Amino acid sequence: MVSKSLLSVIVIFRLVLVSASFDTSEGAPQVQRSGQVDGERISNASDEPGNWLSYGRAYDEQRFSPLDQINDANVDRIGLAWSFDTGQR
Repeated sequence: MVSKSLLSVIVIFRLVLVSASFDTSEGAPQVQRSGQVDGERISNASDEPGNWLSYGRAYDEQRFSPLDQINDANVDRIGLAWSFDTGQR
């Protein structure tokens, strides 16, 4: 059975993912499409920079994101956006 706190975390995480996909501000990563991830789609992962299609992002397994919103000029402004205490130790 799933605890209420774990269920809350899962729901919040899903809401964050859904709201991120609707971000249309300039420079925001765009989630281009959902659905089945097949070999062709992974081969063309560079066409979907806002999506992480496989364990290493693409077949080359570089685990590197081409997104550039965080860079040398603004990395010092990164901070905690939100947290949730599950009460577990």
